[in-house]
Amino acid sequence: MATTKKPKKKSATMRPTKRNLTPHQKLEGLCRELDAELDGVQLPWSAAAIVGGIREVLGDIENPVDCFPGVERAMHITGKQFENLCTYRMAKEEKIGRGWMKRAGVNGAQLIGRGDLTKDIVDFIGEADGMPFKFDAKTCCTASFELREVTFKRGQYDELKAFAGVAFLLIHFNPQQLAQVRTEAATYAFPIQCEFWRGYESGETKSINRADCLKWAVPVRWNTVTRSKKLSPDIVRAVKELVCLTTPV
Repeated sequence: MATTKKPKKKSATMRPTKRNLTPHQKLEGLCRELDAELDGVQLPWSAAAIVGGIREVLGDIENPVDCFPGVERAMHITGKQFENLCTYRMAKEEKIGRGWMKRAGVNGAQLIGRGDLTKDIVDFIGEADGMPFKFDAKTCCTASFELREVTFKRGQYDELKAFAGVAFLLIHFNPQQLAQVRTEAATYAFPIQCEFWRGYESGETKSINRADCLKWAVPVRWNTVTRSKKLSPDIVRAVKELVCLTTPV
């Protein structure tokens, strides 16, 4: 007599297997194994520190496009979108106690109902882990960011230079597709307190290109902040790196 097999009941929740784990989940699993493997072992370095470092890196590569500092492969954004992403990021950072930021200048005056303030000053001012910062956010769709009065006013530069804290231009280069070469997007925090600006003051330097950024600036990572899946520029990290980089002129 033939017997019929009863169909197996499908579980309500499907547990992830090694095959369908994301790279992020696999690395997190390795961290847990390393925690257990090194528990109680006498080593010249801290296993907890190593695991903590790995997890810090994981926070930067939850999205595969962020494996490289400052690069968002398909990110083409307008100046307004860039400013909104900066505001979004620092609002999230404020909730977890890493810093705060508010708008300055004419835009900020209009937002609080003070349209009588017409002085051209920078976009944002705030603090990152207690370090005061001020910056102007710019986007660029060409090979270099032009330091002309219509894009970066001399009054903005003077105010950034006089600021007693970390002052910089936050420049986002949009991706470019040329005939045979594609240049990916990149974001840099370009410090005001550096030798580069001597040429600007004398009228010799007219623009900032990517090579200038690689020499003088720090790349800004695009990653996610706690309980968020939206990529945004890591301003707090950039400020910390600028503190180490910047030296008075």
